[in-house]
Amino acid sequence: MAFFDLLKGSFTQKLGETYGSTWKGKAIIKAVPFSKAPPTKKQTDNVRAFECLNRLSSTIARIGFLNTGLDASQIHKHNAVAKFLKPVIKNHIFEPSNIKEVIPEGKNIYITALSFNKTTKNLIIGFDLSEKFVTVSGQQVFFIVFDNKGRTYYSRLLNPARFSTSITLDHSADLVYYAIVFLSTPTKKGFILDNFNMMEGLRMAYSYEEQPTGETWLNGKPTFQKSFKVSFNLVNTTSANIDLGIIPNLSAVTKREFVYEGSTNFMGVLVPRDLVSVQVSSGSPANVTNILLFNINANFSTKMVQLQVTSNISNSAGNVYATIWYTK
Repeated sequence: MAFFDLLKGSFTQKLGETYGSTWKGKAIIKAVPFSKAPPTKKQTDNVRAFECLNRLSSTIARIGFLNTGLDASQIHKHNAVAKFLKPVIKNHIFEPSNIKEVIPEGKNIYITALSFNKTTKNLIIGFDLSEKFVTVSGQQVFFIVFDNKGRTYYSRLLNPARFSTSITLDHSADLVYYAIVFLSTPTKKGFILDNFNMMEGLRMAYSYEEQPTGETWLNGKPTFQKSFKVSFNLVNTTSANIDLGIIPNLSAVTKREFVYEGSTNFMGVLVPRDLVSVQVSSGSPANVTNILLFNINANFSTKMVQLQVTSNISNSAGNVYATIWYTK
């Protein structure tokens, strides 16, 4: 059914094979596509991909369009962002890592956490800045967490400083989660977007149920055991501190164990010591051996448990299975 506006001489909604609407106060008439053939898989994939792109673009436009430096004088803001981010879609697939084609990667900011706690259903997220990075006045950080369907779970325009928080999430096994971060820097001609970094939720960390060990430690206190599967990615840096979550009533950590899982060039070990070094093969015995160090620190005031990852080279990545024994 169409609705006529006699004063404006226009109509809205469908009329025959046309569709009436308005845009910036102007009457627009569009042709309605007609086809009896069912959509092909390529067409369906393309529609889903653009749905994801449009959702992400709308989020960016909503939280900080002015900081993108894009022009929306002729089109809507979210469409301007979608046009800018169009390389995200390749072969009819929504691939967020392709954002680096329009927002260059850099060494100044990186994702530190994308960790899901199954018990509390909390998603721990965060980013950090490199030690040598010097901020400028007016600089802002876009920080967004979303899934492979483009649905956003966290989106903020933040000041450039170390950041960490948690959000409640009903995790679904069929979804892939992403955290992206990039800088917006003001210049005389507008804004520059750069230092893009992303972490993919296929390598998201999980926290497993607390288990009593049946052992006691100091003054007969019972000990408990908790395990974490943690993803890390030392992008353009050699260290990272990843928040694992809060353990209520935590009073002491008595033992730590780590198992490292990385690429085919990496070796994994299990050593029941407080600090574990994992030797990393460089592909040739003649090369200098690279070292990864893992440790778990606990803040007994906030009860936050944190994984510390250190390497002598940047861009180390992989999974580590960390287990701690502790008392309350």
